[in-house]
Amino acid sequence: MATSYMSHLPQFVKSELLRIIEQHNRLRSGNSGKQASTKTQRERKQIILLAFAQLWMLGYKVQHPASIGGRHIECLAKYWQQSGLAARTLHARMSALRVFGRWIQKGGLVKGNEAYFPPEAIKRTGIATTNKAWLPNGIDPLAIIKKAREIDERLGLFLALMYFFGIRVKEAIEFRPLHSMIENGFAIEIREGTKGGRLRHVPLNTPEQLAVFQWACAIAERSPSGRLRWPDMTWRQAQNHFYHLLRYRLKITRKVVGVTVHGLRHSFAQWKYRQLTDLPTPIEGGALGKIDRDTHQVANISVSRALGHSRTAVTSMYYGSYGHALRGSGVRGDNIRNSQDDEPDPVPVI
Repeated sequence: MATSYMSHLPQFVKSELLRIIEQHNRLRSGNSGKQASTKTQRERKQIILLAFAQLWMLGYKVQHPASIGGRHIECLAKYWQQSGLAARTLHARMSALRVFGRWIQKGGLVKGNEAYFPPEAIKRTGIATTNKAWLPNGIDPLAIIKKAREIDERLGLFLALMYFFGIRVKEAIEFRPLHSMIENGFAIEIREGTKGGRLRHVPLNTPEQLAVFQWACAIAERSPSGRLRWPDMTWRQAQNHFYHLLRYRLKITRKVVGVTVHGLRHSFAQWKYRQLTDLPTPIEGGALGKIDRDTHQVANISVSRALGHSRTAVTSMYYGSYGHALRGSGVRGDNIRNSQDDEPDPVPVI
């Protein structure tokens, strides 16, 4: 959050906002009674404070948080659209304000997004149009993992787990491998750090995956808690340390090298799809004429489960929708370059 914006917000307003946020922010929106993720809580808090700070900057001196009204929401929406914010950001900000409205007993404070923005401003697409995996962007995951291991063994291990198993950053840091093997050694169970607390199984079916898993077990044996994170750190400290090493030692940022660490999950998803279908993913050129929709959908189900998602449609964010890359391109299926020339099957890193 920009400090320049926060300088406009009086301390007495900020204190009252923080009181309200502290009282309500722990739970998810709706009436489920379930706890919101740390990320959701942090983002809602930032958006709410930013919104009131920007209202003061724009001349709307809202003295009490509960005094916010419809004209204030309209002002913010107009300002955010004129600032050129992405559709995803607009949706997130309006959603946070909608939740805040319920906290202050103003359930109708924020209308549907279409009441504030033209369709083109809030149109979101869940279909990948650019490949965010590392290798197609000129970044060799195995070389980076090797370099990371030389800097810090746990850093290298976390990246390897993300690349070979498709797990998230928090799942890697909090992973307890010594008690995770199931199905007679043919899969591992991901419990700690999962999104929404959803437990899932990831097949352990290649020598490379087994090698990385054994590496994880060796690290965990040295930790009193059995977790992989640095023993002297809390989860939050470990997360900050991981990203510090990633950004400043490995220089892995979108701005510097064109990819983020999340691209390792894209790599895994695409590899998993090819493993299941023996065909390239849509983002890699597609396979119209070579694959039927049922086969594609069955692969999507397996990939979605391996990634820890509950919806198969989310796979389009990792490798595009069925054949979309070929539509209107004039590319024939028999001219498609084999994607495995670009993203080889994983090879041992230890």
